[in-house]
Formats: sequence, structure tokens, C-alpha cells
Amino acid sequence: MTKNNKRAAGIWALAGLLGVIACAQIKNKFEGGRDYVDKTSIERGLESIYQGEVPEGPVYDSVTLPSTHCSRYVRLSAKDLFGLYYPSGDAWNLRNSAGVEEIRVQSYEDLRELSKEGKLKPGMLLGIYNPSSRYNDKARSSGAGYTHVALFLGEKDGELYFADQFGSKIRSKISDSELNQNGLEPREVMFVDK
Repeated sequence: MTKNNKRAAGIWALAGLLGVIACAQIKNKFEGGRDYVDKTSIERGLESIYQGEVPEGPVYDSVTLPSTHCSRYVRLSAKDLFGLYYPSGDAWNLRNSAGVEEIRVQSYEDLRELSKEGKLKPGMLLGIYNPSSRYNDKARSSGAGYTHVALFLGEKDGELYFADQFGSKIRSKISDSELNQNGLEPREVMFVDK
């Protein structure tokens, strides 16, 4: 076999392997299987919860979670980490879905107070105002006033921790002080009953 033939055979073998992986993910997604997710991050998250630690949010592939789908990220993460089911929809429309309750907040201090009172629990969602979002007009007209959502993971040593997808980046664990430093403002806590 010539060098060019070996190279071509290697390329075809790689293409075949990638095709098998993609087909398996698509088959799993459309035959009622779970959405593709990095199982090790979920296992670490559950282990953290049982040990009294704050878990990290799961990391999903770009097929399951395209860029700028923060609402889908929190919905999948809430289901995978906490067994909670939120309806699908844009961040600013979640509050209007049947079964979703909300608590208005104005600051991170309000969130810390809710946590101290035991009213802010892991698995709840936080509606966040992003002053640079291109969807702010839609959010204002919907009544929500925010365009982003994050999943509350828990509290440790006075810090509140969240997971979200911000643009194309999955932030599997970000503190309230980091959100504040990024100019993001809390507006509403949302939750569903199990």
C-alpha cells in the first residue's frame, strides 16, 4: 500500500468513526433516550450534593446545546441534577408557563436573604438582567425584564453558586459575586414543584 493510500484509508476510517458516533447520538436523542450529556460531570455533581458540597453544572455537547440557549441549559441541568422539569421557552417567557412560580428580587443581597430563610433552594432558576443583551426589548414587553437564566446549585461559605450557558460558554459553577462583577443583575427566582 502506498503512502497516499494509507493516508486516504486513515481519513476514511476516521470519517467512519465520527459518523458512527454522530449516528449513535442522533439515535439516542430520537428514540426516547436521554439527551447526550457528559455523564462524568453529572456523577460528580450528584456525589457533591450527597457530600454537602455545591455540585458543578453538567456540560453538554454543541448538538444538544447550541450557543445562546441558556433556557435549554438550565432546563436540561435541572432535570439531570435535581430531577426537576421546567417547560421549554425563552428565558423571558418561562415565568408565564403553567406550574412555574416566581419570587421577585432586586439585588444579590435579596438572594442571600432568601437563601438564609431557606426559600432559595438548589434547582431553582434565576432570571438575570443583562444590560448588553440584544433581546432586552422582547424581555421588557413580556413583563419579565430579563433575558438570561441560570440554575441555582447551592450555597457555601456565604457564596451562592449558579450554572449557566452565557453565549457559547457553559459556566458550570459561577458565584453570585462573579455574576455581579460581570454586570448581571438578578430579577426573579423561579421554581416548580416536584
